[in-house]
Amino acid sequence: MKVTKLVSDSFWNLLASIIPLVCVLVSIPLLKANLLPTDFFYITSLIAIYGVMTISDFGIGRITTTNLLKACNLDVELRNVIMLSGLITSLILSIIVSIVSYILVIYLLTVSGTIALIASITVFCTIFFSFFKGVLESEGRFYRLLYYKVIVSGLLYLAPALYAYHVDEAGITSIALSMLLPRFLLILGLTIHTLRILNFKGVKLNFKPYFKLGLYSFFSNIFSISLTSFDRFILMRLAPGPILAAYLSVFDVLFRSTVVTGSVLQAGYKFMVTKNDEFTKYFDIVIIAVYLVVLAGYSFFSEAVVEYWLGVNNPEIYYGGMLIIVSVMLNSLAQVSYYKLLAKDMQKIIFKIHFFEFLAFLPLAYFFVQEWGIVGGALVMMLRNIVDLICLRFVEVRC
Repeated sequence: MKVTKLVSDSFWNLLASIIPLVCVLVSIPLLKANLLPTDFFYITSLIAIYGVMTISDFGIGRITTTNLLKACNLDVELRNVIMLSGLITSLILSIIVSIVSYILVIYLLTVSGTIALIASITVFCTIFFSFFKGVLESEGRFYRLLYYKVIVSGLLYLAPALYAYHVDEAGITSIALSMLLPRFLLILGLTIHTLRILNFKGVKLNFKPYFKLGLYSFFSNIFSISLTSFDRFILMRLAPGPILAAYLSVFDVLFRSTVVTGSVLQAGYKFMVTKNDEFTKYFDIVIIAVYLVVLAGYSFFSEAVVEYWLGVNNPEIYYGGMLIIVSVMLNSLAQVSYYKLLAKDMQKIIFKIHFFEFLAFLPLAYFFVQEWGIVGGALVMMLRNIVDLICLRFVEVRC
């Protein structure tokens, strides 16, 4: 029963990652064909800002999931405390991040205050959704979470694309509104439903775990994302345009394969929290076997595929891609330990690991890229993932 549940939940999680990606692939050509170049720039820039601001959710969703799973066999009053505390924390945090987003949009894009306000409300809905995502994951309702993720992520691209396609001379303000409306209605409905089932009488709120663990999650995410991206920012200055564009495309495709591991781990997270996770001992073998097959296929067919797909034939892309596959495999193995530590509320330890990796590998990335270009960037990423895996596994075993 447990294995069947894990497989079905993993399937819903995987769909929740794939469907928004399909929406992106369909929407980009429609937006580009039906918008003025300046409007297309503004819309894609807004979407990029939305993506960056999602790291500011302070891990509210994961903390909510963990706390609710630990309280699943306890009284209803404790669950009320957890849910109401999480709801209010998420509300406060969403307001703060939306204000920051408003200032950021005004400063970076120099658009009107109306567009900046619409963008900030969209960010508010995105951050606030993380709380409801945590509640649904704790209840194991991944099939319903699929629908909501399609609304939050997929329609972010698809709604403005369809609007621009059907409406001649669609303005940037109305297109921004079309991005906001699905999210706003979803958040409104979820909030009303949650408030109806909560009992406010005599509830003593507890914000400490959200703010304490949330701060560690926030800065840990910043350090981790910086390390993943820094080498590519350096390459933008050093590598030739077509070669860099091809490498970035290969990198993006290969790195997206981590959604498979992430989908399974999200589905199995509840078993980790309840310490009923003996099935995870098979994860390492499966992950290594899958990526060895991917590596073998890449080594045989990558040159022909990359040349046909992107029109570039460069050995740096070939060898860099092989190192990326190894890095992704190491990253997937590290995710197993990462989720187990989150289940034990060990965000502080994860923060310390990512902080010291940030200090060590940021200058190293600059040196490697300067010396060996694309291969150097891929190599330092692999070395960082080796260190990350060793540190997380060491802490997991000791704790």
